[in-house]
Amino acid sequence: MRRKPHGQGGSAPALAGAGFGFRRWRRAARIALAIPVAGAALIVWAAPARIPAALYAAECAACHGTEGRGNAMIDAPALAGLDAAYIERQLHGFRAGYRGADERDPEGLEMRPMALALSEADGAALAQWLAALPAFKQPAMATGDPERGRERYAPCAACHGAAGEGNPALAAPRLAGQAAWYSQRQLRRFIEGVRGAHPQDAWGQSMRAGVAATNPDDAPHIAAWLETLAADASTAN
Repeated sequence: MRRKPHGQGGSAPALAGAGFGFRRWRRAARIALAIPVAGAALIVWAAPARIPAALYAAECAACHGTEGRGNAMIDAPALAGLDAAYIERQLHGFRAGYRGADERDPEGLEMRPMALALSEADGAALAQWLAALPAFKQPAMATGDPERGRERYAPCAACHGAAGEGNPALAAPRLAGQAAWYSQRQLRRFIEGVRGAHPQDAWGQSMRAGVAATNPDDAPHIAAWLETLAADASTAN
């Protein structure tokens, strides 16, 4: 009996049995397939998201920690308790190339291949799972003056909240509970145009405009103030 060519009536199990290999089939299935139908619009099928807890353990925990606390030793920020929409948006940014494509952002360059291995559905599922985790108080590592930082943070509170709780309606992430080293680094990168300069990064552009008048030397002080805030600051996650 002559074997049917792939794509001519064979089901997924049949393809696997024909030597295609389930693992290869599953990898191919992650890519959305646009199938033309006569007289109708294209039908688009995409693979469902993988189980987020298992996906996080396999792809993310080695750097960001099993509980999403982050790891300063390898420049991995805390993820637990962040707003789901923010996490999903940043993963999309890495995949789209408006994050992790600037040579001045070596950590972002390392993160981008990780994000590219995730589908949009994976990213959405992971974001919801991480948002449900409790935020943790980070170890004290700030080098700035928190009182000076409190004064410099005042304009930021309009979006990020007086307690650093964030505001999903304004696409402003929670800052309380994030490691001071990461807050300081990202603030400087917005000021310097490493982040928020890409035309596709609308919310990043908004952030960059908001810190345009900020002195880069104030970044350590603002980070020191944020470090004093309660990690479980109320937010609508």
